Amino acid sequence: MHELRGAAEPRLPELLRKMSRVDLVVVEGFKKEPLRKIEVHRAANGKEVLFPDDPDIVGIATDAAVETTLPVAHLDDVEAVAAMMQRSAISVEDVLAKSVSES
Repeated sequence: MHELRGAAEPRLPELLRKMSRVDLVVVEGFKKEPLRKIEVHRAANGKEVLFPDDPDIVGIATDAAVETTLPVAHLDDVEAVAAMMQRSAISVEDVLAKSVSES
């Protein structure tokens, strides 16, 4: 953990470059990053789903009925959510390469 003390929040590629090599990184947040995402939506939170307005969302894990052509898994179905994550995974190298091409 690191205090920003007024500095801008680092982007995901910047944080990934600081990490040691690992087999899997699961990231929460970074909604504005132009990368594949799985939306987690809980009906009890009373918020609208994000996927119609974010073309980078490739699947939804939810406890609500959602009309979409995207893959959907129930939040309690750990195996289905894990399979969706595996199908949607991006290599760290691809994330870093994409960030360089966008600079």
